Amino acid sequence: MPFQVRASDYFEKIELLKKMEELHPQNRLALCPVCAAKYQHANDTHMERLEEEILTQPIDAITRELEFEVQLAGRPESILLTARHVVDLQGAFGMDLTVTAEITRTTRLNSRPRWPK
Repeated sequence: MPFQVRASDYFEKIELLKKMEELHPQNRLALCPVCAAKYQHANDTHMERLEEEILTQPIDAITRELEFEVQLAGRPESILLTARHVVDLQGAFGMDLTVTAEITRTTRLNSRPRWPK
């Protein structure tokens, strides 16, 4: 949990899903410094499985908080996300895929060899 520094809560923000190309506020977690360090440097979680689990939750079935299992520093831990956070992540990730696909398509079109006239 965050702790107090000069009467304010102190926490660190980290990216939850590493796949996202863009920086989205929806892709942030607020963790205490110790948990943030564990998530970033001692994370033994199969991230593809976690990403799939979060991004494939049926939106109409999300009515509560969802708990996701992670392995941090060799110990099982869990991340609790609100339903809204999961839906926002899914939307941001979908938007990110659309932008990435458009950039890739545009890059391919612009990188075709040009013959002199």
